[in-house]
Amino acid sequence: MNLKIWTYPGNNPRTRSKAFTFFLCLVFSFTAWLSIKLSKETTMVLPVELSITNLPTNLIFTHFSDSTFAFSLQTTGIRMLSSPNRGKQALEIDFATLQKLRGDVENVYFYTASQAETKYSLLNEIPRANVNAHPDTIFLTATNAFRKRVPVVAQLAINYRRGFMLYNFPLVTPDSVYVSGPESLKDSVKLINTELIQADNVDKNLQMVASLINPLPNNRIKISRTQVEVQVPVEEFTEATVELPLEINCPDIDRHFPESKILLFPENVDIHYLVALKDIKTITPDMFKITVQCPDTAAQGKSRLPILVTEHPGLVDIIRARPPDVEYVWIKN
Repeated sequence: MNLKIWTYPGNNPRTRSKAFTFFLCLVFSFTAWLSIKLSKETTMVLPVELSITNLPTNLIFTHFSDSTFAFSLQTTGIRMLSSPNRGKQALEIDFATLQKLRGDVENVYFYTASQAETKYSLLNEIPRANVNAHPDTIFLTATNAFRKRVPVVAQLAINYRRGFMLYNFPLVTPDSVYVSGPESLKDSVKLINTELIQADNVDKNLQMVASLINPLPNNRIKISRTQVEVQVPVEEFTEATVELPLEINCPDIDRHFPESKILLFPENVDIHYLVALKDIKTITPDMFKITVQCPDTAAQGKSRLPILVTEHPGLVDIIRARPPDVEYVWIKN
C-alpha cells in the first residue's frame, strides 16, 4: 500500500500569485455588488431638524408645533453619498423666509413642507418630485426677548491639604456671559453658576474648564457660551498673632458725661489670624483696629465688653481674639 504524504506548498512565488489573484477577484466582486446596490433607487426616511437663523435680537421662539421634518426620499445610495450636505441633520432656515400667521394671533410664524422639500432637494441635488416632507406645516410661536450680561460664579467643593487654603477668589474667564430669553424671565436670572468643581488633598493652584449650568429647566433661556475657564489660587497658610491696644467707641457717653472715664482690663488684646506665607512680611499692626462698644448704662450686673475687630487686611482671616472680652470699670464724676 502506497501512502501519499501531504506537504505544505510553502510561501513560493506561485502560491503568492494565486493568493493575490483571489484577493483581487474578491475586491472586484464586492465593488461590483456594492455599485449595483447603490445604483438602485430606494425609499428612505430621514429626520431633519429645523434650525432658524438670523432671528431678530428682540424675538425668541418659545414653542414649536414640531421641531423636525421627516423626509421621505426616492433616490439612490450613490446620490446620497455624493451629496454635499449628506452629513447635515439640520435644515437651516432664514427667519426672513418664514411666513407670519394672519389674524389676531401675534408672533406666530409657519414653514411649510413644500418649502422644506424645495430647499432640501436643492441642497442635496435630489429631484424635487422625489422628496416628500411630513408634517405639512410647522408652526413657531415667538415672544419679545431680553438679552443681558450676568456674572459667572464658580461652585467649589475642594478639600485642601493640611495648611493650604483658597487664596483670594477663584478667577473665572470670562467673568460674565450674555443670557437671553422671554422678556417675562428677565428678572429671574441674576447669575450663572458653573458645574460643581471637586478636588481632594489640594496643595497647588488648579486650572480647569467648567461647564455652565442653565438655571431654568427646558432651556427656556440661552447662554452665550457653554464653558468657562476657572483658576483656583491655592497657597500655604500659617497662624500669626498681633498685640493691639483697645479703643472705646463711646461718643454718646463722652457727650453726655464729659468728665466720666471707662477703664478696660486688659488694655491690649492678642488677635490671631491666618495669612499666606508669601504675605506674612507685608502685614503690620497698623492695618488692624479693635474696639469695644459703649457699655449699656441701663444694664445691671454686667462688667464685660466683647472684642470687635473693626479693621483688618483683606489678606488675612481672623481666627479669634484672646481674650474674647474684657472687663470694664466706669468712673463717673
